[in-house]
Amino acid sequence: MPDMRNALILLFSTLMLAVPAMAQPVLVELFSSHNCPACPQAHRTMAQVDHERDDVLILTWSVDYWDYLGEPDPMAMDISTQRQEAYVERFNLRGPYTPQTVYNGAAQCQGNKPSDVALRLSEVEETPIPGIAIRETEFGWTVDVPPGVDCEVHLIRFRAMGDHVTDMVNPVTGMDTLAHLQRGGAVSLSQSCESGCALLVQAPDHGVVYGVQRIQ
Repeated sequence: MPDMRNALILLFSTLMLAVPAMAQPVLVELFSSHNCPACPQAHRTMAQVDHERDDVLILTWSVDYWDYLGEPDPMAMDISTQRQEAYVERFNLRGPYTPQTVYNGAAQCQGNKPSDVALRLSEVEETPIPGIAIRETEFGWTVDVPPGVDCEVHLIRFRAMGDHVTDMVNPVTGMDTLAHLQRGGAVSLSQSCESGCALLVQAPDHGVVYGVQRIQ
């Protein structure tokens, strides 16, 4: 009987190794406005990063506080401004600015300076994060969070490349909070998106990003 049990354990371990966990990209969030004179360069920088690296997911959030300088930004949303204000508090900044980029919720810098962007990307790649698993299932997607980890699970909707005519990379169109998990747990999702969408697992109060995965 022990031999049979050991054989089953070995078989299970072999099957798990045969299905590797899906690699999760670094999340880069760009906060911009079409009334911001430095933002076109930031969009070009993000487009270059998106072209060169497949281990990065870029999301562009349009804010509205520069609307008084010209025509209102048609992509601006309250949730974008609120999200950036939360990062202002988290990073102890004097105030919001554009173009700002945030990397896995752990670092930030101006998004129009390629050298700064490259430095921040290299820094967050070394940041250890809990073992979050975002995996595709027969019925959709499941997020598995280890015991002891508090987090929020969000669904981010954006316009995928080819589905818009702006110079932005993946402009965000909405965000839904799916769950607030305390001490781990799991969340399943079966709905689809009209264009692009991603699952985001983040520490409470706009903390470190534990995991992100584009699902469409």
